[in-house]
Amino acid sequence: MKIVETTIFTIEPDDNCLNIINADYKDEYGLVLVQKRHNKFELSVNGTTLYPRLKINYPFVRWIDHKHFLIMNPRTKGEKHNLFIMNIEGEVMRSFYCGNAVQDIAVSKEGIWCSYFDEGVFW
Repeated sequence: MKIVETTIFTIEPDDNCLNIINADYKDEYGLVLVQKRHNKFELSVNGTTLYPRLKINYPFVRWIDHKHFLIMNPRTKGEKHNLFIMNIEGEVMRSFYCGNAVQDIAVSKEGIWCSYFDEGVFW
C-alpha cells in the first residue's frame, strides 16, 4: 500500500481571523468550502472566493456535480428556504425548505439526503 499526501487548502499563518466552517472535496470536482473571516461568511470554490448574499449561520456545503453545489443552514429561525443550490459562479439556481435541526446532509445520484437531530425534552 502506498500512502499519498496532498495539501488541498492552506491558511496563511498570520490569518487568525479565518475559520473553516464546512467543506467538501471530490477528486473530480475539487474543493468547496465555507469560511468565516472577520464575522462574515465566504465561499471558496477551487480557490475562487465568493460572497453569497444569503442569510447563513454555520452552514453545510456539498458538491452536487462539477458545476453545482449546495449550501444549507441547519437551523432555520423562521426562514422559508434554508437549502440553496448554487452554480460555481455563486448564483443561486434553486432554493427550498429542507427542515429545521439538520444534523448532516449528503448528495447522491438518487437525491439530497438530510438527517435530523433530536430536539426532544427528556424528563
